[in-house]
Amino acid sequence: MDQAIEKFFAWAPWVIFAFIILAAYLATRGSSSRTSSAQTFACAQCGKRGARQQMVSVEHEGAVGWYCAHCAAAQETEVSATSS
Repeated sequence: MDQAIEKFFAWAPWVIFAFIILAAYLATRGSSSRTSSAQTFACAQCGKRGARQQMVSVEHEGAVGWYCAHCAAAQETEVSATSS
């Protein structure tokens, strides 16, 4: 009986470690296929993320800001309203 307890406590940490590694693997095995390698940009105003083709770049005092189509259109109407 004494040897059984010693063997249990000798192998238990390794078995628990193996279960943790297995659980981590099963939880993350499909995540690499869900992420795309395309670069995304966040809208400087609302924070919406989109591909570069969906964003509008606006240069402001030497810095480039990226806006979604909705925020870029809203910004253009603000600029035209204040200039007239």
